[in-house]
Amino acid sequence: MSLLRKVMHPLLVFSFILLLVPCNSYKMVLFVPNMANSQILFNSRVAETLAQAGHDVTMVIIAVVDDIDSKDVKITKGVKIHRINASTGVKMKDFEEEQRDFAFEDVPVWDPRLREHINRMATFLRMSCRKMVENREFLNWLEAEKFDLAFSHMFDVCPIGLIHYAKIPSWIWLNSGALMDFVANYMGVPTIPSYTPPMVMESSDHMNFIERTKSFIGLTLVPFVWRRIFADGETAIFRELIGPDFPDLVDVAKKCPLVMVNSNELYDLPRPTLSKIVNIGEIGIQKKDAKPLSQEFQEIVDTAEGIVVFSFGTVAPSHKMPSKWKLAFIDAFKRFPRYHFLCTYQGTDLHG
Repeated sequence: MSLLRKVMHPLLVFSFILLLVPCNSYKMVLFVPNMANSQILFNSRVAETLAQAGHDVTMVIIAVVDDIDSKDVKITKGVKIHRINASTGVKMKDFEEEQRDFAFEDVPVWDPRLREHINRMATFLRMSCRKMVENREFLNWLEAEKFDLAFSHMFDVCPIGLIHYAKIPSWIWLNSGALMDFVANYMGVPTIPSYTPPMVMESSDHMNFIERTKSFIGLTLVPFVWRRIFADGETAIFRELIGPDFPDLVDVAKKCPLVMVNSNELYDLPRPTLSKIVNIGEIGIQKKDAKPLSQEFQEIVDTAEGIVVFSFGTVAPSHKMPSKWKLAFIDAFKRFPRYHFLCTYQGTDLHG
């Protein structure tokens, strides 16, 4: 019996050790521009997914406009929130109007209206970046938190500079839509102009000669224009306020180890890709999130074979689209008479 005890004791200890599964929990931060509810919603789903996996997650919500209201977006208590005011006096209504003017129009790169629009957006983001970098309290907090991993949004490179300043060991470039052209360029993703048009170009992957020429010109200009108008100005801010030896933000961006894209391979136009480009479309969306429909919508669902929810988001309201676009969508919807199409439309020109 004593021999059995001598044998069993070390066996039990060894078995217990085998049951100890190593767990790694990391401290993460997401830089989130509060310029549309869709941005908060997407980033909150990423944050909540990470928090549910056991990580310590903080969302730095950057207020870039004065009067935006994101109360409708509910963020789980498992995610920490740190808010920073980087507003430059721009009102949400003005910001939306600025976006709407170009949402439904294929404006060529040589059009002066596009240059003016890009310059205004760059100035807006630069001023917002300056407010963050001037905020010593925020910079001290960011550095003291000792984050292990950061997520940077794709609108500008200011968060990339903040990540470098805070000496966060690794980071992910988070694209809230399809893969941005300049991100693809800096990551070395092959972009073939003959079937991969620029994101802002109104074209499919089947193009005629003129469209391919426009695609080639656009894809050639994008990285240079974006760097000169957006990135260089923000690099100058860090060198002015942090130190003259601060690295070029584009050079830092090119070393990004991983890019996450809120899309799906089947939704995007076909294009080459790399292993460091990871699609995470529909992240955080679960059937359990569904709530019972109101009687009005339940009746619509019950009388149709299926329904389609149709929306362009807050910065591209459907009533602002050209008449030919509206008619094109209506004609497309008519081809599916057994389905009901639900969309938010604030105009009055389609009544009847």
